[in-house]
Amino acid sequence: MTSILLLLFTTLHVVVEPNPVFIERWQSATLTVEVFDEDWQPVQKVKKLKFEVMPSDLASVEDFEVKPKREGLGVVAVRVEAYGDKGIGYAFLSVGKIPPRSKRLKVKIFPQKGRVDPQEELHFELSVFDGSGSEVEPSSVIWLMIPSWLGEIDTNGVFHAGNLKGAGKVFAIVEADGKIGIGSAGILVGRLRDISIKVKLIPQFSRIDPGDTLVLQYKVLEGPREGLKLDWWVDPTYIGHMEGNKFIPRVRRGRGIIYLLVHTEDGQFGFARAVVAIGKPTARERRKALGNSPPPHRPHPPFDGVPHR
Repeated sequence: MTSILLLLFTTLHVVVEPNPVFIERWQSATLTVEVFDEDWQPVQKVKKLKFEVMPSDLASVEDFEVKPKREGLGVVAVRVEAYGDKGIGYAFLSVGKIPPRSKRLKVKIFPQKGRVDPQEELHFELSVFDGSGSEVEPSSVIWLMIPSWLGEIDTNGVFHAGNLKGAGKVFAIVEADGKIGIGSAGILVGRLRDISIKVKLIPQFSRIDPGDTLVLQYKVLEGPREGLKLDWWVDPTYIGHMEGNKFIPRVRRGRGIIYLLVHTEDGQFGFARAVVAIGKPTARERRKALGNSPPPHRPHPPFDGVPHR
């Protein structure tokens, strides 16, 4: 198994924009990279900067420009070195149409919900299945942590918590037999009693048409209301992305969860989530909303030459 090597105990923060990157097969996209030291002060001079794409045949990056080679899902990684310190940043990459479910891998991460104290470690494991449900061995895996300031996760799936408390998501992007899959798991650094900010997203459930956008508002129910820092993310990542508090869908039909983490410089935090559905509800969803079950199956009587009414 090959992996993009994650630099452990990095001291530089690398922010890649836009993230995620959505482009068509014939388009290109220009990336911007900002580098900060461990105190989040801008780094003015970078010694080395290197781009990598996983899978490597999905796209290339030349002079900060992403040039796609085929349709698919992947990640752009940026390695940075400055003044002897190192850092790495990521951006999800989607080229062309989202592969159908039959051509995507199903990735399960265990545990699905993990908890550690600051500076502790937690090992995540994954299982990968193809469209038929058979378990497969991945040829490459990359682990990501959102938000990145919460901690780092190495190539073996071991999460190393930082000094700050908070909540986030661990993602694993997996490739096997030319197919891509994305799995996720929740992580809490600290304890539930450490959640000092109660926050709510409005609306908590929304259904939007393809091509529409959704603007979310948040309301602090308990805790400080000034000086808050916000981190937004979407799971699964391929259904769309956030620009500030605005959700922009990428698919014509799908369902996902929008997460918001609010935190302060002195370590107080809280989080909220909202469900978004894209496209018209399926027959199953309509029955569930009405509390109805499918109609019973009534076999046709055998034909005996006499019409039945």
